[in-house]
Amino acid sequence: MPAPDKLAVLMPVFNGGPKLLTSLHSCAAAGLPADRYELIVVDNCSTDGAVENLPAADLNGAPVRVFRNSSNLGRVNNWNRAMEIATGLGFRYVTFLFAGDCWLPDSGIGELLQLMQTYHTDIAFAPFVISGEDGEIRRESRRFYTTNTAVCSPAEFLSTLLESGLFPLGPLQANIYRVSAGHRPYFNSAEPTRTDVEATLDFVQQSKGTVLVASRPYLQWREHAGRFHMSMGTGRTIEDYMETFQRACRRVTLPLTRPVDFDRAKSGVVLNSLRLMISDAPVLQWPKLLAVLAHCSFRTPYRVNIFHFFGTLWARFARGRRLLEFS
Repeated sequence: MPAPDKLAVLMPVFNGGPKLLTSLHSCAAAGLPADRYELIVVDNCSTDGAVENLPAADLNGAPVRVFRNSSNLGRVNNWNRAMEIATGLGFRYVTFLFAGDCWLPDSGIGELLQLMQTYHTDIAFAPFVISGEDGEIRRESRRFYTTNTAVCSPAEFLSTLLESGLFPLGPLQANIYRVSAGHRPYFNSAEPTRTDVEATLDFVQQSKGTVLVASRPYLQWREHAGRFHMSMGTGRTIEDYMETFQRACRRVTLPLTRPVDFDRAKSGVVLNSLRLMISDAPVLQWPKLLAVLAHCSFRTPYRVNIFHFFGTLWARFARGRRLLEFS
């Protein structure tokens, strides 16, 4: 049985190649003592030999446990398998690390774990940095805005989340979950584009402890060829934003701390879709993407009027985009 404060670093993998070892060894430089974490690699019938060449411990001396599936479970079901293994081994704290991503050196993840124990936290969200395939850091994704670590109840967290219309609950690798056999995220393989968001949303709803929002990143998310979300395209991503918003509004049943104006919240989703279109898509694709956005907007029961739209626009840009601010 692992120590109560020990972190399981879940590494579900299929043909991770050299990136797998790089990701694994990045944990040693993050500032977490070797007795505070273990790496759990769950191999989904890889054929590249990368798993066979993994060491028994990382460069810090933390144990590396390798589990091999008897058949390929698929990308999402392998996440569930990793979570099942960790809870079966008795780990209470888990996070994910996918091949290609890395922990940042001296990231303070040990302090984050300590804060989770101090505040009886069930889930912690941290910012993360985004790099190109060459590893050069391009920008930081704040996800939530806070100058210091913020702690709130699940109801307060979900109220803020819903009224913004934004759901930055992924990536899984920038979240730390406190789990048990009866309370752990379950990922739906039938919804591969949004299952990380919905599983985390459900996990927060069922939590009895607090939600912690950190101000310091520990994860480097790396763009690389073959990454699932990089293959979606802008149009599919916009459709996913809109569908996630509608499903989340239905999905949250926990009594909230304040009423939510869903019509106003939808303006945040529309603005985020427009920002994505402008930043990621060529100008020639904009008419088509606007048609996609209009079609998705009319499919939801919520309506955005001109006052909602410009009020949200003011909040996001004139006031620093702080739609998801925690104190």
